[in-house]
Amino acid sequence: MEPTCKAKWWCIVHQCSSDSRKNVSLYPFMRGVRFFPFPTAKKDPYMRQLWTQLVRRGDNWDGPKKHHRVCSRHFKDGEPSPQNPAPTIFPWTPAQTIFPKIDFRARDSKKLYGGKASLEFPFPQDACL
Repeated sequence: MEPTCKAKWWCIVHQCSSDSRKNVSLYPFMRGVRFFPFPTAKKDPYMRQLWTQLVRRGDNWDGPKKHHRVCSRHFKDGEPSPQNPAPTIFPWTPAQTIFPKIDFRARDSKKLYGGKASLEFPFPQDACL
């Protein structure tokens, strides 16, 4: 029998259906899914802002709260890691083909674009317009 999770978490990413309350036998994609809090504004404001932009919650969203989480399905390594600290796998990006080119060193060098994290999304050369 699968252990039950006492915490009730769900993924804040737009169009993601990950929810810790889902029964793994009915939703096998939930096996091993973990939930990660946003970086704090005090410890890492650059990464928090970057995560906020990446999850695409819309203009009406006033930012992440203490209970908001991103699930492990959105991280290349299954969790935030030094090589891949931000979520990059989303329903709107084809997995394995388009990942944002993010300069993670920018937070150290204070290379911010207008006070905001700047992202460059590669566009495939053979894509139709």
